[in-house]
Amino acid sequence: MFKGDEIFMTKRSKEEIEKEKLENLEKKRLKQIKQEKLKNEQNIKSKIYKEWCELYEYVKKDILEYEHDLKLPNYILLRLKGLSKGQFIANKKITPMASYDFKTILYTFKLCKQDILIGFRTNNTKFTGEQHKFNYAMVIIESNINDMVIRLKNAETAKSKAENIKTDNIFHEGAEYKTKTKIINNTFKDLW
Repeated sequence: MFKGDEIFMTKRSKEEIEKEKLENLEKKRLKQIKQEKLKNEQNIKSKIYKEWCELYEYVKKDILEYEHDLKLPNYILLRLKGLSKGQFIANKKITPMASYDFKTILYTFKLCKQDILIGFRTNNTKFTGEQHKFNYAMVIIESNINDMVIRLKNAETAKSKAENIKTDNIFHEGAEYKTKTKIINNTFKDLW
């Protein structure tokens, strides 16, 4: 080997080293991006799960008035999950007709709670079972859920409009009160 060949090989190996460093940096960056996406997905899933648990507990305790040791039957769970997809009952073979989040369904239940409970009490003897009773509640919810979606959208737009209002040019200068005469009360002056 000649001396010039060693210099060429060291230059070449430096280029390869730099190339490897760049590749490693790119791999680290891609790994960080994947981890961030995974965290975001986990946050979204945990938020959806939290909303689902909140809806489950509300329907269980406030609508059906179950005690804490009872659980909701699978039929009711499938009806609730199906409603979130715009279906009668959750089924993977049927294409979704709509998309309601569990928070919207919960708000609809809270809005219609009195109507549902009054219906349960007045028609108590007419219900043949738990499914029939819950189907009655779901008819009320299904007829009011689109109104709730519209209400929530209107509230969101009103909130964004209120945030966008510029308050820089709004100011209030109150009038200063100045007394024209100075009144001195001398009634208790002689006591001291």
